[in-house]
Amino acid sequence: MIALKSVDLLKAPSYVLEEMQKEVEIYKDLADIQGKYIPKLVCYGYYGGGMSFVIGLTIVGSMLSDKKITEQQKTRAIKGIGSNPQTWHPP
Repeated sequence: MIALKSVDLLKAPSYVLEEMQKEVEIYKDLADIQGKYIPKLVCYGYYGGGMSFVIGLTIVGSMLSDKKITEQQKTRAIKGIGSNPQTWHPP
C-alpha cells in the first residue's frame, strides 16, 4: 500500500514545494531504516506537466526506540524538523 502526498504548485505558496523537497532529502538520509521503522520512499517528483509535486511512501512502521537509529540520524532528523517549526505537527 502506498500513500501519496501531493501539492498543487499553482495554488500552494512556494515554501510548500521547498518543504516537500527537504522531506525527500530527510528520507534519503534515513534510507537504512525505511520500510521497517519509517515509511519507505517509493517515488517523488513532478506530475501533471509540472503542475504538482508528489511524494509516494509505503505505509509501514513500528515504534522506534532510541537504540534503532544512530545519534547522527537522530540529530539530522530533529534538525530537519526544527528548521521550520510551522511544518512540525506532533501526534
